[in-house]
Amino acid sequence: MINLEKIAITTSQPREHLIDIAQKIRTEIGINYIPRNKLSLENIKRNYNLSHLLIVREDKIIVDDQYFFHPGMAVPRIKMLKKGELDPMVQAMDIKEGDSVLDCTLGMANDAIVASFIIGAKGTIVGIESSPIIYAVTKWGLVSAQKGSKDSQNAMRNISVINSNYEDYLEKLSENSFDVVYFDPMFDVPLLRSNGINGLRVFANYDKLTNDVIKNALRAARRRVVIKEWKYGHILKNLSVHEVIGGKYSKVKFGVLLK
Repeated sequence: MINLEKIAITTSQPREHLIDIAQKIRTEIGINYIPRNKLSLENIKRNYNLSHLLIVREDKIIVDDQYFFHPGMAVPRIKMLKKGELDPMVQAMDIKEGDSVLDCTLGMANDAIVASFIIGAKGTIVGIESSPIIYAVTKWGLVSAQKGSKDSQNAMRNISVINSNYEDYLEKLSENSFDVVYFDPMFDVPLLRSNGINGLRVFANYDKLTNDVIKNALRAARRRVVIKEWKYGHILKNLSVHEVIGGKYSKVKFGVLLK
């Protein structure tokens, strides 16, 4: 469990608009704001006995000068979709323009961005992120990132980000609230070569999917629940999935539970 009392936020420069963003994030996730005052980041961490420091820059929020939002493979995946190629996650979700998607494990939103591109501006996509640090970095990244095409950027802007754990959020949802409910839990056998994921592991939620969570997800889903897993993982074999999608040589697979 990350101790938020040991985490603070500052800015790269003492500019008013950056300070405003830092103050909003401070209020949202309950961490301290520390004025930069020309101090080095190391001096701030040492003087205030911090374990981690968030820095608001013009184009991103960066943690400890190493972890920041990046759309990852979402941009090239959208390029491939525009060329008419298939995406296994999109196949598993079976989504189309105007659909609604709940991503219960948003992380850096790579999968949510692809889903958002498919459902378009008429669709609805909500991303749940339980880690307040990952939530802050991803939420700001989605509204400020300039990576990829206009389609990719529009997809990022269409995602609503909520700081909550999926158990609580699902319990409050009415039946058939979303067409698809999606999970990409931290793999029980991690892909340690995935540098983008390694940067957020210390902040991530490692809770396992339970039968009660899946039951609530199926209640909240209008059509299906989709669960992503590494090909050597053990989550799907313990669930009564109706279909598994993923090529023979793919690193990941998607389990589908239909209503």
